[in-house]
Amino acid sequence: MPLEGYPALVPVPEPDTPPPSPGWVTGEFVGYDDDADLEAALADLDQVEGVEEELFLRTTLPVVLDGGQRFVAWVYVFPEDRLLTLERHATELVDGDWGRYLGDGFL
Repeated sequence: MPLEGYPALVPVPEPDTPPPSPGWVTGEFVGYDDDADLEAALADLDQVEGVEEELFLRTTLPVVLDGGQRFVAWVYVFPEDRLLTLERHATELVDGDWGRYLGDGFL
């Protein structure tokens, strides 16, 4: 759901159908072998995602990769206490693909 020109992930129960299908979001999965590298990357992303300002919250959610492998990954979600604002001003992306919403060649 884009708001103010950027996507906003809203956590919902895991869909019954595998991705790609409604309820799933298309994204990038990045893994780290070193915990220090992961923590440094998350600290950088927290700044970009506005965690301190509570623009987004960092939490873990299940992810399914293209090959069917399942993981739990850190994601940034829109705060529940601001969902009413999101519902009034956002466009829901049923397919969960921000790049496709913006048009070919963006991502």
